[in-house]
Amino acid sequence: MIILLVRDDEEGVTMPNSIIVATPTTIPIAISGGSGYLNVFVDLNHDGNFNGIGENVLTDQNVNTTTTSISVLLNAAYTNGYNGDTFIRFRLCDTPNTCTSPTGTVDNGEVEDYMFNLINQIVLNGKVFEDNGKGIATAHDGKQESEEQGLANFDCKSNL
Repeated sequence: MIILLVRDDEEGVTMPNSIIVATPTTIPIAISGGSGYLNVFVDLNHDGNFNGIGENVLTDQNVNTTTTSISVLLNAAYTNGYNGDTFIRFRLCDTPNTCTSPTGTVDNGEVEDYMFNLINQIVLNGKVFEDNGKGIATAHDGKQESEEQGLANFDCKSNL
């Protein structure tokens, strides 16, 4: 039997307090008793289940006793703008394609659920240009128009 834990139930994962969507997140795990296939589900839209589109964030990842972490990337498109506490479920089975659903029974495996703070983000991207009203453009209106030149090698990004 494979077990996603070290000593007691709910201790096979060192879950971070929060995860920011659209940001790769490494989650430490501990596997004892051999190898298996790990599936991870997240209630991204906070509707109380793991059945929504995009909520299966890791499918049949082969893990064993030397696996110390996994990486997940939560897609902001499936959160419906939700920010706040939600749940993540880890399902580990000894054969592939047996834990690919967030619910149901299996002959040999382990399930662990954790609450965490889902942090949604708004990403603003832009460009830097001289808003000087050159040509027929209006100066200082926040729009790049006419002959207002863009400035090379500048990236603007703000996470809110």
